[in-house]
Amino acid sequence: MGVSEEIRQKLLPRFRETTLDRVEKVSEALLALERGERRAELVEELARELHTLKGEARMMGFVGISAVVHAAEDLLKVLPT
Repeated sequence: MGVSEEIRQKLLPRFRETTLDRVEKVSEALLALERGERRAELVEELARELHTLKGEARMMGFVGISAVVHAAEDLLKVLPT
């Protein structure tokens, strides 16, 4: 379910801002995992950021972004702990 185009245009600057912040957090968490850190809190934070980004993208009507993030969530679920 998306929002009307008028509302979407009003929300777009805030969406871009929060998405940039979320992508930075996701990148930092992925780099930490790549370094071998497997803390449960790290994986939980990553899952939370991805889930929230997916929902925000879906709300804005960005189906493609939502689908990619959903795939990333699925990949996260199969990471060894």
